[in-house]
Amino acid sequence: MAGKKITELTQANTVDDSDLFIVETANGTCSVPYSLIKTLFQNMLETNIGETKSFPFVDCAASHNGIFRGKDLTNVYTIDEICERISDGTFEDLYIGDYFDITISTEYTANEVVRCVLAGFDTIPFYGDLNLGNNVYININKHHASIVTKNAFTKMHSLYDTQSDSITRGFDGSNLRSVLDTYGRALDTKLNNHIVPHMRIVSKYIDSAGVLRGVSDSGASSRYIISLLSERQIFGTSFYSNPEEHDACSVFLPLFALNPSAINCKCGGVNDIIKNSDGGFDSKDYWLINYADGKSEFCCLNPYTSRVIFDTPYKKSGVRPYFLIG
Repeated sequence: MAGKKITELTQANTVDDSDLFIVETANGTCSVPYSLIKTLFQNMLETNIGETKSFPFVDCAASHNGIFRGKDLTNVYTIDEICERISDGTFEDLYIGDYFDITISTEYTANEVVRCVLAGFDTIPFYGDLNLGNNVYININKHHASIVTKNAFTKMHSLYDTQSDSITRGFDGSNLRSVLDTYGRALDTKLNNHIVPHMRIVSKYIDSAGVLRGVSDSGASSRYIISLLSERQIFGTSFYSNPEEHDACSVFLPLFALNPSAINCKCGGVNDIIKNSDGGFDSKDYWLINYADGKSEFCCLNPYTSRVIFDTPYKKSGVRPYFLIG
């Protein structure tokens, strides 16, 4: 070593706990084992701030929201075990894009396999039963995971039956309100009652000119077992919806931020979107929860452009649910 510069020394490819580092201290030149340096850094990085560790890879919602994995959890953990990892706030071994499959039967379909994808963790601020005034409540009072199904349900639905059926009742008074309740009850049963109901602000009164004049933001009418995705949840911004429709759920979901290909889906099953025999793709448009203000139509996700469009509420489109578990 004598006479050599540090840059001229042989470089080590690995470091063991017993290996020594040279440091200059106030008491002179000393050696320090790597095991001590490692411990010092670990203690520094894992300094607690309240109950949440500041180091980004500690198990918590913030760290797990930034990692896409896409692992099949179906035969790894039970539903109860998954929800235990959610409810304790650690989200241990759960990451964005991970999924599990369940099978449901409803009046619309029998033995339908639904792939539930983890789309975000603690994405809705939870305050307990907080009255915001005018009987508007936010009641998410526990750790939760946002779930988006990989594909829409097999059966497509319209919001309203015929053109003679007035759409002035908005989304809250549409067919999809009861459709979602039916699917929601079936999902909750298969999920061992782990669905956490959530509040949504949706269109309730639309005037004859197609302008949104009122929203449903309180009481049982806006408490959903499952609901639909919004523009903001998919893209982080809005295109056609009225600002009055934005609610606590209107957060850009990590699933779509980390994996934009998850925006598109097909109707039914758990498979990826593939080309048909005619060369086209089997992806389908699906309803969003937003009313296209001033258009007398409702928002849809168009799979061929991966953007929001507005469409007649009498058309049948896919129903891709959004819900919380914990």
